Amino acid sequence: MKFMSVILAMTLSMNVFAGSVVELEKSLNDYHYALTVEWDQKDAAFYDAQSKVFFTKMAQLIKEEGLSQAEVLKLAEAKMDKKSVEALKFKFSLLSKGSSAEELAQTIKESSKNLYAQGASWNGEALIPVAAGLVIAGLVGYAIWFAVTHECVAYEERYVCNTYNNCGGYAGYNDPYYGGGYYGGSCHGYNTGYTTCGYQNVCTDYAKK
Repeated sequence: MKFMSVILAMTLSMNVFAGSVVELEKSLNDYHYALTVEWDQKDAAFYDAQSKVFFTKMAQLIKEEGLSQAEVLKLAEAKMDKKSVEALKFKFSLLSKGSSAEELAQTIKESSKNLYAQGASWNGEALIPVAAGLVIAGLVGYAIWFAVTHECVAYEERYVCNTYNNCGGYAGYNDPYYGGGYYGGSCHGYNTGYTTCGYQNVCTDYAKK
């Protein structure tokens, strides 16, 4: 029961983000649940299969929906302390454009162990299980690896809307396990979000470097 309480306390829930980020967070929810609840942390085939599903979805959102690296990193910072995210960014920035998916996977595993050893936070928790570390390391790692190994070859101007809050970050999250209250940033209990819209250049096609 104690284990399940920790899992429920760390469960990701919807934030008010741009459409592509909302879709990413839905996929992140599924990936997080699979690795923290369903995975026994021993079955490599299960981990590889779940990771492939998640990274395929990320690639689709980047290529087809214009999901940016900046949006991915902001989502990561909403789930884990900024210091840990910065450490991950530096670690993955060392990958070269010739880095393979296998090298990325190994770096993700190494980084998740470092997160656990350092006691990085996840949604306010002092410590995170190894599986949760794999989730956030995978999120940051794939975004940076994709940018290092791919380049945009076609752009298109699109009308894009983004929703933010007025307390220095995204608008928080609705926690269904603790009374459905609204939490996040320094706006506890208040949804002070606002939306901005406008035309932006969005990459519509990528090629490997």
